[in-house]
Amino acid sequence: NKPILCCCSFAVLLGTILYSISFAFSKSSKRDMLRSENIILVIGDQIAEGKSNQKNGYVGGLGFHFYNQAKEGASLGIFLNDKTSWIPQQLIDFQNKNKYITPKFIIANGGIEDYYFKDLPLGKFGEEITTDIQAENLDKKTALGGFEYLLYMMKKFYPNSLKYFLLSHKMSFRGRTGRYKLPDIVNFQTAKNRNGYTLDILFNQIRERCKLYGVNIIDIHKDAPINSVTNAFIGANSFIKTYIFGHPNYIHRDGIRVTESGYKKGYLPFVAKALDTYFSIRFTDIIMENKIREQNKEKEIQKKKAEERRKKLEEERKKFEAKKKIVSELRYLL
Repeated sequence: NKPILCCCSFAVLLGTILYSISFAFSKSSKRDMLRSENIILVIGDQIAEGKSNQKNGYVGGLGFHFYNQAKEGASLGIFLNDKTSWIPQQLIDFQNKNKYITPKFIIANGGIEDYYFKDLPLGKFGEEITTDIQAENLDKKTALGGFEYLLYMMKKFYPNSLKYFLLSHKMSFRGRTGRYKLPDIVNFQTAKNRNGYTLDILFNQIRERCKLYGVNIIDIHKDAPINSVTNAFIGANSFIKTYIFGHPNYIHRDGIRVTESGYKKGYLPFVAKALDTYFSIRFTDIIMENKIREQNKEKEIQKKKAEERRKKLEEERKKFEAKKKIVSELRYLL
């Protein structure tokens, strides 16, 4: 009976050890799996591109692998037959070049260029597009026609991917322009373009159409705390205001482009929250992990600097003691 009892005890002990190891590493292993398997594809305009934060845009801080195809100046509709700055073309080019990559998430944005900088016609929606022929017949030189073409192509290329459309922050363009016979500040929410619509009108149409195609909205425009309608989040002109008195610097002085701190405060938390639903390990937890890792890294750097200063002071002390000893010996001899 003793051999049998020993074997049973050993089996229980081995099982306990294996379970403990599995429990200890399951969380980190699951995170590694998520990072390697869940790819994010980003398409859109300058807000998505994120030149101010090394083209990480509003997804880089999640700690996951992503492809950022967004480009400054890109629009939903085609402007002057130029497809190089057309957002649907970003999706088409990615799919053509990466046949064997299927993104888990697709996050698109756009509309700023259509409304203001390119003054494209608004267009209109009809019935849901279900065939290539219907899609090709869309008026893609309008904002809504190009947008619906994008929705159809996302569904066609990646039917099983989770799709999102991000609506950018409330904006006021802060640059000299004679187009509207208005002051230097143009409120995109209230100022109509040459085709008679505001950015709010365009975004409301986009919200409604996304429901039909099962595309989720990440509503920075409505929910985020940052905007450029007031001066509260705009980078200050004065160095003293910004760096001495801590004036917020979340949006560039043009009112359009977002700074690195602006992405962290006004975009990344909302993108993370939108993706939280699909994971037992939350994206917001991963953001916090990354923040703690950065803080620990900074602590290590400061610790290393402190150690270097201590060594330098110790060397200076030893040199002083040696000189002091030599002086004492000389005095004794005299």
